[in-house]
Amino acid sequence: MNERNMTMLMRNYHLYRVELDILRDCPKIEGKTGTLQNGRIDILTKRLALIKHMLKLVNEREAAVLRLHLIEKLSWNEIMEFRGKGKRPQLLVCDRRTLQRTQQRALGKISRIMMDAFGDSLDFLIDTDSG
Repeated sequence: MNERNMTMLMRNYHLYRVELDILRDCPKIEGKTGTLQNGRIDILTKRLALIKHMLKLVNEREAAVLRLHLIEKLSWNEIMEFRGKGKRPQLLVCDRRTLQRTQQRALGKISRIMMDAFGDSLDFLIDTDSG
């Protein structure tokens, strides 16, 4: 799983959450057989778990940048404004370029660890439906 695939997964985090909630709350959606629907629930559950685990592979600052920019979809400017709020405001004190480098470094670190540990075995979770 490369950095581009991980970025797409993180950007679609909320979409996966909503789809999973709908599938669980509406067990008999028209046009979906139980097997197809259960398979989709399984994939969505694994994608969401993978995203959470990937964020644990990097330090707190890197995880915060990935979470705010890719998952919460805040712009770099919004992240710079956000940095003064919350429990740990010093965590994100920096400029736009530093935030971008932090994100790239974090994605690279996650990618290397994932490839070393799993190779291509998680590629079935790559989102080819959106993006």
